[in-house]
Amino acid sequence: MEKIMDFDGFSLYKEFEKLVQKILQSNGFKTEIPPKEKGYDFIVTIDNTFAFVEVKFYKSKLPKLDLLRRAYRKLLSQKDNESAKLLLVVSSYVTPSLKEEIFKESGVIIWDAKTLFALAFDFSKINMTSKVF
Repeated sequence: MEKIMDFDGFSLYKEFEKLVQKILQSNGFKTEIPPKEKGYDFIVTIDNTFAFVEVKFYKSKLPKLDLLRRAYRKLLSQKDNESAKLLLVVSSYVTPSLKEEIFKESGVIIWDAKTLFALAFDFSKINMTSKVF
């Protein structure tokens, strides 16, 4: 019987993180994976702007507010360069008003599933290295 999905070594979080990295690269961002002790997933640069990026995979359509706050506060605590932008990428949908509230409170930019879909739209064939299906 043929396997439909290979679960050996499969992590939804890691696959989502790889997908986010591919979407960023497809849109002209250069990505760099920092040492784990830095506390964020990527450093991205485009033109003369760079950002620290934290990726969170949530299984729910809307993330729980306390989890979202914990994620952006952790990212904020890792900021060691004043000129760096902070980008939190989540798999769920975040309302525009909540994105704005978090940005005003902390300066953290949130990209949600809707934003990722828009960024990936022109790249219908994003080549993932691992076989999921």
